[in-house]
This record gives sequence, structure tokens and C-alpha cells, in this order.
Amino acid sequence: MADVKNRVLSAATSLYLEEGLTGLSMRKVAKLAGVSTMASYRHFETKDHLLHALQVHAVKRYRDEYLMPTSRIEKSWDAMSNAMRAYAQFATKETNLFKIGFLSTESVAGIRNLTLEGQQTFDDTFAISRAITVRIVGEKNATQETLRAWSMTHGLVALHLAGRLAFLEVDFMKFYCEEVANYLKLLKSRTS
Repeated sequence: MADVKNRVLSAATSLYLEEGLTGLSMRKVAKLAGVSTMASYRHFETKDHLLHALQVHAVKRYRDEYLMPTSRIEKSWDAMSNAMRAYAQFATKETNLFKIGFLSTESVAGIRNLTLEGQQTFDDTFAISRAITVRIVGEKNATQETLRAWSMTHGLVALHLAGRLAFLEVDFMKFYCEEVANYLKLLKSRTS
């Protein structure tokens, strides 16, 4: 049963990225997944439910596989540096999931309980990032500094994936890690 659900999610990811929301249909997804349309509907009641599941799956994958391990690092500065790098690693290694979870502008607003679950997943992810930041800047400025770090991180990654940084003619991860180090030096100078 879980295998069918995973195949449907995988097929939906591919189809969504190739054709967008308008090209995403339960029939097309089922065909691509090699299952019956009814099998798709057993796991996802509607196309909105499927889209929501894709978005939540992507954010959870990042949170559980990339971000959580960094929160266990004892040295605060290393934890923050690794958390910022983990975001770029997820984006470059699992680009399709990254695009669905963090770049998609599609909404399933008509299904309130689903959007609340999706928002909770994102909030949990932000809370982990913020907890790492608290260890460095304290409680007072943690939210602002977490947003600043995430904005820089997301901005560079999004520009890279869109091909807007090609003029740099350097390895993106090397460039990115240098920028993270520069940001952390600046942050360290402000918190010392």
C-alpha cells in the first residue's frame, strides 16, 4: 500500500514539474505511476490533496533528512553553518522536491485543514532553525536573525536554480559556503 502511495507521489512530482498544476491530473499521475486511477484516489481524495501531500512531503524531507541532523551539533556556530549548508544541499541534490516545497506558488487554500497541516510542517521547520539561532544570538533577536539567514540562503539557492548566477563561473556550493562563512563572520562581529 505504501509503495503505491510513493509511486503516485513520485509520478505526481515529475508531472507537476513538467506540466505545472494545469497538467496535473489524477488520471495522468496514475498512468505514469503504473497504477489504476482508483488506486491514486484511495490515497489522495482530490488533486488538491495530492498537491498538498507533495508540498508537505518535500518540506518534511528537508526537515527530517537535512535540517534535523544539524540541530544535534553541539557547537552553535557549526550548527548554524551546517543548517545553512543543508538547505543548499537539499536544493541541489533533491531539486524537484525543493522546487515543490519551497518555490511552488500553488495553493490548496480551499482545503483549510490541509493548509493548516502544511503550515504546521513549515512552522516546525522554522522552529528548528530558530532554536539553532537562539544558541548564538539569544532569544531577543532570534526570529529576526533566523529570517535574515534564511532569506540569504533561499535567495542564493533560488537564483542558482534559476540559472541567474551563471555569470559567477564558479562551483555554486563553494561560492555558497564562502558566502555563509562571510555572513557568520558578520553575525559574530555583531554578537560579540
